[in-house]
Amino acid sequence: MHDVADLSLALFESHIGDTFQVCDPHYREDLTLIEAHAMTDASGMGRKAGCFTLVFAGSNLHEVMQQGIRHFRHELLGEFDMAITPNARLPEGTIRYSAIFH
Repeated sequence: MHDVADLSLALFESHIGDTFQVCDPHYREDLTLIEAHAMTDASGMGRKAGCFTLVFAGSNLHEVMQQGIRHFRHELLGEFDMAITPNARLPEGTIRYSAIFH
């Protein structure tokens, strides 16, 4: 299992479009990684070293996964825990989720 400190933007960038499974005891859902990008500083002038955002599209039309630390599984990256937050409903009716690393 990956330690959250080992997770980086470079690790995720090559997996945009991949499915990540959320495998919690009381909730399961497949999420598709749709964005991975570096964060800029407050002035918007430069990148914040090591800070990045991941954006996922959910697959569940009927339930919203609540904000919290979830257990993720990916066929190549393995297993890791990551905090995730629901953001908005996508046009197809599923939920957009994000994870911010800073």
